[in-house]
Amino acid sequence: MIEEHGVKVEAITNGSLLSEEVINKLIDIQMDNIFISLDGPDEEEYCNIRQGADFTGVLDNIRLLNEVKERRGVRCPELGIEFMATKYNYRKLPQMASLASELKARQLIVTNVLPYNEEMKEQILYDMEDTDVPFGYNSPLLLMQAHLPYMKLRTERYCKFVEDKAMAVNHKGLISPCYAFMHRYNCFIYDREKEIYPFYMGDVTEKLLNEI
Repeated sequence: MIEEHGVKVEAITNGSLLSEEVINKLIDIQMDNIFISLDGPDEEEYCNIRQGADFTGVLDNIRLLNEVKERRGVRCPELGIEFMATKYNYRKLPQMASLASELKARQLIVTNVLPYNEEMKEQILYDMEDTDVPFGYNSPLLLMQAHLPYMKLRTERYCKFVEDKAMAVNHKGLISPCYAFMHRYNCFIYDREKEIYPFYMGDVTEKLLNEI
């Protein structure tokens, strides 16, 4: 229904359930983009952040996505890779860019880590200068390949979801203005703990999207 209105549809996933059946369904409903979270270019780095996850299995699922799309002669859903940067893994960003290229990703989006507990506070990169990308000769290519975040905390009020006239829909059909407000959680900005509450504007099981 959203596609009929000419609006793009995207999904963010860890890729663990991307079976051939699911991939075919995503193609059938004409989903535009699928972003898969890969927080490291190798198993050690990936599992350091996503403990218990199957790095090889996710890569196999991504390759299966490409294979099914090629077999069916379709371009969508286009693949994007999302990389959460921490002080542990950011130096492997050039390798991540190479892997994203190998996986035929159209986009590589780098985001800053949002610490959910005290232990993760030391992993923030906000103290880096915007121009401090310590990758040597890889820096120019990387800057062209990846959407890099600001490395300093900004105070101006800007929201990409507002600018893009976007909304987020959770698995229950509840509408939020962005994915940051889809659930309740605590996070740390420097040494200050913030409590985030969910905010819902409506329910697609009760009202149509244009009414919401």
